[in-house]
Amino acid sequence: MTPFVLIHSFFICVAFIVSFPILFGTKGTKRHKLLGWIFTSSMLVSVIATFFIPSFGHFSPIHLLSVLVLFWLINGVLAARFKKGNWRYTHAMSMGSAYIAIIIAGIGVLVRYSFTPVNYINGYIASGITALIVIPLMVQRIKKYKIVHLSFPPA
Repeated sequence: MTPFVLIHSFFICVAFIVSFPILFGTKGTKRHKLLGWIFTSSMLVSVIATFFIPSFGHFSPIHLLSVLVLFWLINGVLAARFKKGNWRYTHAMSMGSAYIAIIIAGIGVLVRYSFTPVNYINGYIASGITALIVIPLMVQRIKKYKIVHLSFPPA
């Protein structure tokens, strides 16, 4: 196990734990902002560490998820920072997508190493099924903002 796996694992756990009070607490408070910065920083360190974790040679489909999470983190922070246009929706969708990425990748890892340590396909299938279940639930929760588009950079 490389040090990058340990760094990735530690910071992804921090982000996952911090995400609960962010998701279910009052939005816009000092606590929300502080925990949001901890979440974003942890995710950023974790994402950067993934690029140094070899899989299938060097890069694999999971590294595409890392690129997407990096985009979502930047988009979410910019939306909240500049508060232009539909920033609440953009921020919620971007950060929510980063959170869902934790769940999808986590399910994939659990399935991959629980059932057949050598068979990576089961992990990708489980991640796909999880995405089909979790993403509609997140979109339903975000619809309360009644805003219909996502933009980058925030309009």
